[in-house]
Parts: sequence; structure tokens; C-alpha cells
Amino acid sequence: MTWLHLGCGSRVIGDMIGVDIRLEAGAARVVADCAPLACFRNTSLDGIYACMVLEHLERSKLKPSLLSWKRALRSGGKLRLSVPDFYACARWYLRHPERSVDEILGILMGGEKNAYDIHHNLFDLKKLHGLLRDVGFVDIRRWEWQETPPHDTFDDFSRAYIPHMEFKTGSLMALNVEARNP
Repeated sequence: MTWLHLGCGSRVIGDMIGVDIRLEAGAARVVADCAPLACFRNTSLDGIYACMVLEHLERSKLKPSLLSWKRALRSGGKLRLSVPDFYACARWYLRHPERSVDEILGILMGGEKNAYDIHHNLFDLKKLHGLLRDVGFVDIRRWEWQETPPHDTFDDFSRAYIPHMEFKTGSLMALNVEARNP
């Protein structure tokens, strides 16, 4: 099975092929822009995992990028996404008026650690579902990191909790959605 890990940074996940726009990211086997994903043949992939990538794309590049990812997936292939969950962040902020907005600023706006670490989009389930449906994905649903191998075995931003790593008592700030190419 051939899976890509878009925006892999320094993280290696099993047999997934790491793709990152930054050579210095460390784990990238392919250094390329994933918007659009032009370096893979049509229908050549079983799956694509993009954790905290989609929000970095300019709004005008969202649909074209998703279409290029869909093109690279075989029929029945999966697109697994993790993006900052605007609804969860807003809910957390409203429930904790004593806390600082700075605690969710990086999740919502990006960390600004390099030129690519800026967010151009906000997502909730309704918006993400609509985008995926509009470009032709089907069976769009949330996925749980605890129940989805190999994500149940490593820590990445699909497990973005406040407080960090407080899986039982914290609030998940990641919106994890999976869709299938028909």
C-alpha cells in the first residue's frame, strides 16, 4: 500500500512517503509543493495523510489542491486530513474566559516558525465536508486517532489537545476527517 504523508516535517510514519516543501524538514523523501500535488501519477496512491497542511494553503488553492490529491488517489483510495478545528477552539475560548487567547493563537494562525508556517484558512466540519464533497470525495466522516492505525501509535497534531497530551480531560483542537475517492 502506498501512502503519502504531506507536510511531513521531521516525522516519519511507518512506510508512508514523506512529502514536504522544505528540504530542511528532515523526513521528506520527496521535496515538493503539495498544492497542487504534481509529482505523482494519476490513480497511483492508496492514501494521502495531510496533518495540519490544508490550513496553510491560500483559499484560492484549496479546491485545486484537493482535486490534484483526488487525481493521485486510486478508486477507493483514502484522504485523511487533520486541520485546526475552529469550532473546538472557539468553544474552548468561550468556556475559559480566564485563559488567554494566546493559548489557541498558534493553532488558529500558525506558529510562524518559517515562511510556510502561516494559516490562510479556518475550518469547521461543515466547511471541510462541503469542500470535500464539492471536489467529488464520498464517505466523508470524522476519524479518531485512538482507533485509526497507525495514528494510535505516535503523537502528531491530530492529537492537538489543550492542555497538551491531556487525552482524557483536555479538549481536542484538531478536526480529523477522512474521505474516499469513489
